[in-house]
Amino acid sequence: MPKNIHKSLKIGAFLLILCVFCYFRLKPIYSQTVGYTFDQGRDFLKAAEVILYGKPTFIGPTTGIMGIFHGAWWYYLLTIPFVLFRGSPIGFYYFNFFIQLGAFFLLAIFLKKYFDLFTAYIISLLVAVSPYFISTSIFLGNNVIVLPFLLLFLIVNFLIIEKKIKKKERTFAFLLGLFLGFIAEFEFAFGLLLIPTYFILLLGFPPIRTYIFKSKRWAIYLIGLLIPFLPRIFFELRHGFLQTKTLLSFLLHPKLFTPKPYADVFKDRQNLFVGYFKGIFTHDPVAITILIAVIFCLSFTLYKKSLVYKNFLYFLFLLLGLLFVFSTLYKDTFWVNYYEGIQYIFLLITAVSLAKTKSFKYLTLIKSLLIIVIIFFASQSLIKELKSKPNFVGLPLRNQLNVVLYVQSQEKNLAKYCVKIYTPPVIPYTYNYLFLSRKLSSNIATPDDNWVHNRCWFIIETDDYKKRQTDWIKANIPQAAKVLTSKMLNGVTIELISK
Repeated sequence: MPKNIHKSLKIGAFLLILCVFCYFRLKPIYSQTVGYTFDQGRDFLKAAEVILYGKPTFIGPTTGIMGIFHGAWWYYLLTIPFVLFRGSPIGFYYFNFFIQLGAFFLLAIFLKKYFDLFTAYIISLLVAVSPYFISTSIFLGNNVIVLPFLLLFLIVNFLIIEKKIKKKERTFAFLLGLFLGFIAEFEFAFGLLLIPTYFILLLGFPPIRTYIFKSKRWAIYLIGLLIPFLPRIFFELRHGFLQTKTLLSFLLHPKLFTPKPYADVFKDRQNLFVGYFKGIFTHDPVAITILIAVIFCLSFTLYKKSLVYKNFLYFLFLLLGLLFVFSTLYKDTFWVNYYEGIQYIFLLITAVSLAKTKSFKYLTLIKSLLIIVIIFFASQSLIKELKSKPNFVGLPLRNQLNVVLYVQSQEKNLAKYCVKIYTPPVIPYTYNYLFLSRKLSSNIATPDDNWVHNRCWFIIETDDYKKRQTDWIKANIPQAAKVLTSKMLNGVTIELISK
């Protein structure tokens, strides 16, 4: 085959994978059927506050521990799409898509350069159609930004362990600490367990220990690690080390809501890690096929002593094992997002097992079979997605935006009008941001929550906790009030009421 045709086929194959990657993610974003909840509304409002009112913040969203917060960097990151898309809520989702797309390119280029083209195809295709990686590309939360930083962290470790760095070695020591710090700041629970895990590896794993403790690179590493925590440190200094005291109290005297015996905890974590692995794949047969191929290839290459990146493989297994052990020490509920992005470790183990080696002449055949299996099941998912219509179930962004547009289209006095909102969390951050977005895009005033000329619009979402909803309605709507107009829009009650 002529060289230029062969090159074109290689590029064409990757572009096809790229198209699949984009389709699964851009379809729900374009149709605005992405999730939009209390958390997103709160975070968007905070980003708007930083830009519109010049109010800096040194802490981010709340964590599962009362009094402990994620890093403030999440809010500052959101200011970028807020400015670029002029406050449009869907702009935040496009921004996250491009971040995850960048991670996708980084992974593909890394695998192509240090492994081989076939391996790059396999891993890229798995990511493109993966239910987990699709969900993290269309969901917005501080935790999803862990993914690109974890990938960068793992790649830097690879370069160090496999001695691929020829110059600027101190820079990579700095980046190692920087990426680790950002993982912790975007998902505090992950950082709380990953930092001590990596500290153990730093002392006990020779390839890393030799690198970091040579020429005082450990000092550069610590500087990099410290930088992401600077906003948190400023907050602590200003508030008398409030979070530090809370964290120490939690570690020394943890308050457990669902405590279990260690045997049950161990079993739960086993199921959790199996779920992390299975969540990568579209179908169970793909997961089983990949697992068998990994075990077979690793067994053969280790036996023949021909494994290309043996030290990096040991690092990945040690990292995964220590994270598992640390997770079992926490006897309360261990949420899936605590180890957000851990799927990259499984993917890199797969990549190492499939790395090109001369002693394994059947490796190309195995990779070809893997691609066939992945494409077969991925095509089923793609066909199903092509036939499906946008899903508006569960109050996605489009539903709530339609509610706001309806109220503003019916209201005659948009200069001053009243809207009272009931959402299941009671605090209506979601609608508050949408009204703010409309003000920025169309110069329509945000509504008041006090009655205007004895009239007010009521937006009432459904709530499984009926008593909470009933109590709110009694407290906000007088018994003698008259309903002037009423509409049900995708499960949301919209009423104009006069008192």
